[in-house]
This record gives sequence, C-alpha cells and structure tokens, in this order.
Amino acid sequence: ADKVGLADLTELARLETPDDRTIDVDCVLPDNALVLADQRLFLRAIENLLRNAVRHAGDRVQLVLTDDEDDIRVSVHDDGPGIPEALREKAMTPFVRVEADRSRTSGGVELGLAIVKHIIDAHGQSITMKSSEGEGTTFAFTLQKAR
Repeated sequence: ADKVGLADLTELARLETPDDRTIDVDCVLPDNALVLADQRLFLRAIENLLRNAVRHAGDRVQLVLTDDEDDIRVSVHDDGPGIPEALREKAMTPFVRVEADRSRTSGGVELGLAIVKHIIDAHGQSITMKSSEGEGTTFAFTLQKAR
C-alpha cells in the first residue's frame, strides 16, 4: 500500500469532518506492506470506508493495516453508535441507507459501502463488518501480499 496515498486519505477524511465536530483519524501501517491490488480501486475502497466511518464516528476513526504472514488485513473502525443488528445485512446493499438508524441523518444515497464490497469482491476477497451498539463499527478485509 502506498503510505503517502493512505495518509492523504486519512487527512482528507479528517478535513471532511463537519465544522461542529472534531474527529481524530489515525492511520496505523506496517513497514513495507505491499498488497496485490489495483491501486486506484484499493484507494477508492479505503476512501469510501473512511468517509463512511467519519460520518458515523463519535470522535475517532482508525485505519489499520496489519501484516499477517501471507496477507495484509485492512480494517477501518469508527467509535460511533454502531449499526442495529436488524440492519447489518442491509448496510452492504446499494441504495439502502442505514444512516437514519445510526443516530445521525444525511442526504444522498449510501452507495459507498456497496462500491467497497464490489471492489473487494473483484479482488477475490470478502469484507466483514462487526458492529456493537454503542461501541462502533469495524469493516475489514484481507488482501494477498505482493511477493
């Protein structure tokens, strides 16, 4: 992963925070982590996950890449209200907005997560979502390491 590109995306996400809120966007990267991925699509997936996380966060978002032997695990966590269990399946479906049920409302169609899912699927991987009400939501996926 291009460290500069990921750092830029975390900074961009932080800058997009509404004026009335302050959100820390942390980026934790291992040294020399190279993944087999289309760079443009990979960065787009990360950007969409960060934007989604910032939209729902309390005051903190974390992008963490973890070196797991053959793979790199990518996770984006927000400390927001979480997604109610009944709505978790729908969160990855295009044109379904879960926002109203995540304590804050915003306009527009929630396409971001569906795009991320499509990008990760195209890389032969799957994305997982863990959410606990009151504790936030984490989206994670793994990509094969480049040799």
